[in-house]
Amino acid sequence: MSNDRPLTGDNSKPFYKKKSVIVIGVIVLLAIIGGASGGGKSSTSSTTTSSSPSSSPSSSPSSSQSAATNWYPAGFHQWPQDSNMAVMWAPKGYSCKQYEDRCYDAIFISQKGCPTGFYAAINLLDATGNVTDYSNGSLPSLLPMQKATIDFQDINGTSKSAQMSTITCS
Repeated sequence: MSNDRPLTGDNSKPFYKKKSVIVIGVIVLLAIIGGASGGGKSSTSSTTTSSSPSSSPSSSPSSSQSAATNWYPAGFHQWPQDSNMAVMWAPKGYSCKQYEDRCYDAIFISQKGCPTGFYAAINLLDATGNVTDYSNGSLPSLLPMQKATIDFQDINGTSKSAQMSTITCS
C-alpha cells in the first residue's frame, strides 16, 4: 500500500507534481481545444445559384485555394457549408438510364465519411431560372474518400437546369 494520503494532507509531493494529474490535465486541455476548433460533423443546407448539369456546382471554393492543398480529386468543388464534402456534376448521360434527358447526375466525395447517413437535394429550374420542382437522394452511409453518384431525376420533364441546394453528411 502506498504511503500517499491525499485526503489528509500528509503527502510529501503536492498533487500538481504527480504524473497522473498532469497527464489527465493535458488530455482535458486537448479535448477542449479540439472541441473549440470544430471537431464535430455538421449538416448543411444552402440554396445556390443555378448550374446546368454539365457545369460545376455554383457553390465552389474560392479561387485562392491551390490545387495542391485540396483533399478532393480534380474536377470536384468543395461544398462551402461543409469542408468535409466535395461535389461535381457528372457529364450528361453519365449514368442516367430511364430519364436520360431529364436527369442530373452528381458525384459526391467525403473526406471523413458520413457514417450515419448522406442526403442531397437539387432544385429543378425552368428556362428563366425559377424553381419548379426538386429531386433528392440519400445513402445509408459514405466511407471516407468514397465516391457516390446520385441520379437526380425530373420526372415531369420541365426543367432546363438544376442547382445543388442541400448536402447533409452525418
